[in-house]
Amino acid sequence: MAFELGRALSERHDVALVCTGSSTRLIRESGSFSVLLVGSEMEGEVASPYWGRRNLKTLIDFVDGFGPDVIHGNDAANTDVILQDYANRHGIPYIYTGHSMPSRMMEFVTGLVNAHVVTWAPQKAVAAPYLKGYFSGCDRIVALNRVSYDDHRRYVNSDRLAIIPNLRDMRKFALKKTVSPLDPVKRIVFVGTIVERKNQMFLIEALRSLPSSVELLLLGDVLSKPYLRKIRAYIKKYDMKNVTIGRAESAEIPRYLRDSHLFVSASLAEVQSLAVIEALASATPVVGLENETISELIDGKNGVSLPQTAEPEEFAAEVARLLELSPSRYAAMSAYARTSVELFDKDAVLDLFEAMYEECIRERLSLPVARNRWSETMAAFWITAGKVSNDFVVVARRLAESAIVETIKADETRTEKPKFKLRFKSATK
Repeated sequence: MAFELGRALSERHDVALVCTGSSTRLIRESGSFSVLLVGSEMEGEVASPYWGRRNLKTLIDFVDGFGPDVIHGNDAANTDVILQDYANRHGIPYIYTGHSMPSRMMEFVTGLVNAHVVTWAPQKAVAAPYLKGYFSGCDRIVALNRVSYDDHRRYVNSDRLAIIPNLRDMRKFALKKTVSPLDPVKRIVFVGTIVERKNQMFLIEALRSLPSSVELLLLGDVLSKPYLRKIRAYIKKYDMKNVTIGRAESAEIPRYLRDSHLFVSASLAEVQSLAVIEALASATPVVGLENETISELIDGKNGVSLPQTAEPEEFAAEVARLLELSPSRYAAMSAYARTSVELFDKDAVLDLFEAMYEECIRERLSLPVARNRWSETMAAFWITAGKVSNDFVVVARRLAESAIVETIKADETRTEKPKFKLRFKSATK
């Protein structure tokens, strides 16, 4: 999300992005968009930057030279906290976008949902006070939708909260649909990481109640190898030839969505799923179990929403019903699906961000520069002990997986979460 937002903003302003990488180096994608990679150690899916003297000096010199008017974080840890402290020291507005629910932070950290026996204690003792401290150093906290806003409201006053949805370049997904309900073979697709929270096993169980002419395609990086083994064992047990598991580059996703009859999701928690937005933008109707995204976007005219208590057989029945629509009704549902997500188009979302940035800049001009004690302390912590805390995250995730999936060892890979800084050129476009 940060890369796409950064690139979109760079069409109007100077933007610099900071993210983890195998080595520290600067990449200039264009005259207005630069990326600083910070050399990091990868432990499973957790990236731990090497905060030696040289890397830290490179980061600070880069930010000094860039001269940001706004700093925008997308993760409440490590590099983001260091840059939050920088912003507070220099009187620069600091904005954070919440991509997870703060009251369920440990569920997102472990990759598990409804695993309260594992996550309750660390959520109350560690995550809650940590987030309250982090939020104290933010000028604005961006919630993706009303559900996220209400959850963040438990930790911060509403005057520092804003609702701005995810952003997508809808032109990438404006491909002409190539499928029809009359096709002899029907494809249903899910795009998302292989992890318990995404609940792909439910989709495979539902597939058993559908004809063998219905093919399920699961696309995504593997975050939980034990969960993938469990899925593969189930597929082998029932000799299911109509399931394909793989991954695709982001540039290939629009084609897969175009060539699929339905997008299916059984995810237990999705604050605002980009995959669902992209599916609808591709004119692909959605069948999903209720979560934050499905409840927000699926209204019966662009797909079907079922309660999380639904059985796989009930889910399969709704999939079968949509696959048997007449060509005209399917075409109408597909067309409406595409129009139902127009509010996520990049130009509309960029306007919202620009207005918020300008407001924060004006507010900062009337305030004295003041350090935030929490940011200062935690920035020092991440610099000196970030690796230890990241090891704790890895151990917590493995223990949670062991308890829920009944496996001891979890070997995971990470999709890196970069953070970007914006330099505002002017208020004009």
